[in-house]
Amino acid sequence: MQTGRCGCGIKIFFYNTECIACHAVLGHCENCQRVSSFGSSLDASHGANGCCANCNEMTRSCTNRSLGICNSQMLANADGALCEFCAFTEMLPSLDLQDNVAKLQELERAKRQLLLQLQLLGLPPERTLTDQFKPLRFRFLADTIDESGGIQRVYTGHADGIITLNIQEADSVYRERTRIELNEPQRTLIGHLRHEYGHYLDWCLPEERRSQYIDLFGDPAALAYEDAKQKYYSGDRVPNWKDSYVSEYASMHPWEDFAESTNLYLDLLAVISTAQLSPLAGRLMASVHEKEIGEIVRKALDIAIFASELNADLGLAPLLPENIPSAVVSKLAFIHGLRHWKPKRWGSLPERSATNAV
Repeated sequence: MQTGRCGCGIKIFFYNTECIACHAVLGHCENCQRVSSFGSSLDASHGANGCCANCNEMTRSCTNRSLGICNSQMLANADGALCEFCAFTEMLPSLDLQDNVAKLQELERAKRQLLLQLQLLGLPPERTLTDQFKPLRFRFLADTIDESGGIQRVYTGHADGIITLNIQEADSVYRERTRIELNEPQRTLIGHLRHEYGHYLDWCLPEERRSQYIDLFGDPAALAYEDAKQKYYSGDRVPNWKDSYVSEYASMHPWEDFAESTNLYLDLLAVISTAQLSPLAGRLMASVHEKEIGEIVRKALDIAIFASELNADLGLAPLLPENIPSAVVSKLAFIHGLRHWKPKRWGSLPERSATNAV
């Protein structure tokens, strides 16, 4: 994740809101796209106007800083009340419940982590909100009770550019219990979002990319998704799936294969990018985003294997798989080739106004 320096010189991190040394307001500057400090005269919880220590532009806080779910600073003359990250969220649960606010803080943190990575990689959606194609939107919602007393479940998934997450996923006890029930190696908020983003990226692909897609992932039209899902959960699984897929779940249907492969691709790039920030790592790979996928995979696995040994010392799970088969590397290469790709524009994002709550 992105790091920087406060005006006082101390190292700061992407999620910081206040400097522990000088108490300056910290956050992410929309103008220079860097972590920065914005002056010690601001309220670190609610924010206000302040000058970015990196680009020297006058900024003001996203209105969601007062809820503790954002630390972005916009240009002082920017339109709307929300920063570019918060504007991607179009529906929220009721914020009258403090428990919902706490869960939303975790969800929005993971969402900002995803969006920052997509910016750095040059993957859609574009950063400029007025120049969008097939807009990406998020809905963070809670289960509700209908008039007859029945529970209306919110299911995590993607449909037509909308990524929906049940806010219960921000409850670590619920998430771990579900991870064990579904026999998943890991279940995290950023993992959810990277996987569902994979479905969004799949949805965005133009027809000229479909032939290669089908060669690598299979034809989604060959088996109805619901039939594939029923087959998978009935126990009819692909034998020797580890030879061709990143996970057993990826073998269920081409859509899931692409989403799981996208998740792994983003994981690998995140691991290398963060490792390069450590003085212990040295200069791992200059211009990592421009390297060939094979080199990226090798370097990421070197880092992951070392980190997994550290995890083992503490009784924690491995960071990543220790081996990625060549068939999966070919799929990662396809996704790697989508960077800086500009498909035909379509649609627009909602206005940058206060986020809707339901």
